[in-house]
Amino acid sequence: SSARHPGVVLLQGSSANGRNDYVFIADHFARAGFAALAFDKRGFGESTGNYGTATYDDLAQDAAAAVERLRREPGVDSLRVGLWGLSQGGLLAPLVAARVPSRRTPSRRESRIIMSGLESVARSVSRSAKK
Repeated sequence: SSARHPGVVLLQGSSANGRNDYVFIADHFARAGFAALAFDKRGFGESTGNYGTATYDDLAQDAAAAVERLRREPGVDSLRVGLWGLSQGGLLAPLVAARVPSRRTPSRRESRIIMSGLESVARSVSRSAKK
């Protein structure tokens, strides 16, 4: 098929893991029609560098490079590449998004989904604080 697929870069948590630990998540995205990219964090798997001395800025830079790499992949719609993060990856996602030049403005619907998630977290934190 010549259709171009949306892409997603998977951002891992802080534990000692590489891209192979996220194969099952990548598979779920692939079944939903996404091109998913999981990469070895700095110092893990086939990646060079030292995770122990890496800053969040370093990790965000690595992930931004992964986004740009996925955007160049044949069959990927470079205008529709997003981020999925778990734990530390969730913390890194906005840092990465700020580094990667946007190719388009999020739609109102996409913005609402993001805000719904933030509002849900805020309500949960607020309820916990009142206990």
